[in-house]
Amino acid sequence: LAQASESAPPSASSPMGAWPSVNSIEECCACRPKGVEELRDIRQAACFPSGLKENPTSCQPPSGSYLCTYTENGGTYTSQYSLRFADDGMVRGTLLDAGTSVPLDGAYNLWTMRIAWGEHFSWGSLEVSATMALTPGKPAHLDGIYVAPGGITGRCTFSSEDTVVAPTIPY
Repeated sequence: LAQASESAPPSASSPMGAWPSVNSIEECCACRPKGVEELRDIRQAACFPSGLKENPTSCQPPSGSYLCTYTENGGTYTSQYSLRFADDGMVRGTLLDAGTSVPLDGAYNLWTMRIAWGEHFSWGSLEVSATMALTPGKPAHLDGIYVAPGGITGRCTFSSEDTVVAPTIPY
């Protein structure tokens, strides 16, 4: 996320107020927000990745350029991402913004339609967790939240430059 620059984490004056309920992965039965470490542990769990290899009749998100729109400090901002989706459910990529290149790694799950990754800044890691909408012929759409150290949160949406391709079903 662009405002979360390489040198400084996002600001604590997030406009989020109450925790956004995106999906149960971000909340427990008491609707308690998860921290950076908890979201990282969820995305790194061996059972989280589930890609095209395990779901051959599913659409896979297209690898390539994604435009992100996110909220921070009462404002709305955009940044550019490059995401690469592997058949095994892993995602790798880069946040490309304001002359900064920040690596990211994570996983996606075609069965639950969830995606999560960590962005690795010099000041620490920021976690992103989102739902995926994959409709053939349309851009992939990711809708979620980010969490930075100190409980800083915000909403984020991502749209792919390329469209989702219908799965090839073997006969």
